[in-house]
Amino acid sequence: MIKTIKIDKYGKLTIPKKVREELGINKDQELILISDQEVLTIKKVGTGSTKDRFIKLVKEIEKQFKKEGISRQDVSKAARWARG
Repeated sequence: MIKTIKIDKYGKLTIPKKVREELGINKDQELILISDQEVLTIKKVGTGSTKDRFIKLVKEIEKQFKKEGISRQDVSKAARWARG
């Protein structure tokens, strides 16, 4: 399903009701927002412990890094640069 939505003056977006129902997204549902250049991906946070959810997120990030050819050394170097 493809839907066009707008961001309001407060920077908020509304996920259409039909999409929320289709994906089982309820009030107060935690979502993960991943930005990659001009692409935003929104994923539901699954059930389970915070640790399990974090591990799942790390694996997803590692998969994306591998796809883009980004090594652990690249990430370490970028973190050091960002810290100043």
